[in-house]
Amino acid sequence: MKKIGLLFLLLSFFSTSTFANVGKKQIRLRILDTLSTVYDETNIYLDLGSTSAYSYPEDGQKIVDTSSGAPYIYSFTSNNIPCFSNSYGNFTNPVSIPIGFRVGSSGTFRFMTTFLDNFDATSIVQLEDKTLGVFHDLRQGDFELAFAQAQTDDNRFVLHVSYPAIISTADADCNNTNAIITITQDTSIVWSLCALYDDSLNLLNSFSNINGVFNFASLTEGNYNLVFAFGVYTTIFPVSVNGHQIVVDAMASKYYAAVDESIHFSVLASHANHFVWDFGDGTLITGVANTDNYYPTAGEYLVTITCSNNYGCSAMDTFSVFIAASTGVPTLSDNAISINAKGKSITILNRSQEELTFQLFNTAGSLLDSRMITTPTSDINLPSLTSGLYILQLKSTNGNLTKKIFFN
Repeated sequence: MKKIGLLFLLLSFFSTSTFANVGKKQIRLRILDTLSTVYDETNIYLDLGSTSAYSYPEDGQKIVDTSSGAPYIYSFTSNNIPCFSNSYGNFTNPVSIPIGFRVGSSGTFRFMTTFLDNFDATSIVQLEDKTLGVFHDLRQGDFELAFAQAQTDDNRFVLHVSYPAIISTADADCNNTNAIITITQDTSIVWSLCALYDDSLNLLNSFSNINGVFNFASLTEGNYNLVFAFGVYTTIFPVSVNGHQIVVDAMASKYYAAVDESIHFSVLASHANHFVWDFGDGTLITGVANTDNYYPTAGEYLVTITCSNNYGCSAMDTFSVFIAASTGVPTLSDNAISINAKGKSITILNRSQEELTFQLFNTAGSLLDSRMITTPTSDINLPSLTSGLYILQLKSTNGNLTKKIFFN
């Protein structure tokens, strides 16, 4: 099936069809005289009432006026009472209900359903004509017959309602593989097609002429669409598959800080409910995704976050923080100093009206450049440096300012 065709089918289905999986299920079966347009109906309810035998007021008995030329249709209870309203008990298995009718004259008559929306879309409703030996799917359209004369027949038709497909899923594992969608289908019918599409409408797998229990395996977590076809009747079910794979992305509020300076650590982790932080200095914090820490000693520290869940899955992320010795000098205000790095050049706008000492370090802490800044605007060109991350520090008599600079 082409993507555009399936997309149209999806949009048409969800814009025009609704159904319920719980509560009463109603079938309104009608016989229509195509010439006079006079019609009659019988209403059959499943999951309403507790017995398929006649029980007033759950059921309403049909009284046929044999002198009338109008058509009549009725459904039989399990104890053979004709009804215009027939409650057939709990819908837990496929159901077959005898249907009787009377036509008062010759003509062409149409058998149809006018209410199936509260049935699960995988319940197939068929009218069996035992005289012609055919099963007509009423979801695909009406069934017409021509009669040469008036007649009554209580044994020609049977209404067959299949039990809806039961769709279950098995979650994807820690590697986001091996998820399963299982379909348990009423064996009284055979689907001409059952196909699985991913959320982008790519066909993943399909079965033809299938019934009973079957599945689609080796799936990942995500959203899927099951397409069921019975002849020309097609319906689509969206299915979501859960997973347990943990994906971790940890971060710090700052990667360069001073001794005893507080740093906020946080992690985004899918499917995780247990967290262990190892800050590389012997400090362990467990049970929280977000926490604060500080380092009393200068150095480079490897931070590791390990995330796990109740399904035995785990994953980790690591990064380094760099801690410099504290000078005890107040920090210069960002409002007083503006730093702009472009290429291998740094422009410093000094609004503090103080003389500044400029120092540039690599991430290993080696001093690469040092100079005085005495003007409000200074352009510093460093063409010999390679691309990468550097630490810039500005010092004055009233404070200092440390920034990360990336040269490209």
